[in-house]
Amino acid sequence: MMYSNYFKGIINEGNALSLSPKCVTTMMNIIHLEGKLAGMNALRDKYDKFNFSREIFKVERKLTDLTGNIPPRQLLERFYKITQDEL
Repeated sequence: MMYSNYFKGIINEGNALSLSPKCVTTMMNIIHLEGKLAGMNALRDKYDKFNFSREIFKVERKLTDLTGNIPPRQLLERFYKITQDEL
């Protein structure tokens, strides 16, 4: 939940995120995938009989595709750059 927590912190500080619709969509997809991943990991840890390895891998791969595994601050800076370039 690294990206979700970072975005939440920025918003809680009162900073408005003026991003393009494309960037907002990407951000929401990242938040969704992190939540989905957390849920699957919790189920896997609680119930040994459920094997989510393949599904977890797929979600992690999608998350990597969206974030490039760069730190959240860099990702947000990239979103701002994309937004400026679209103006």
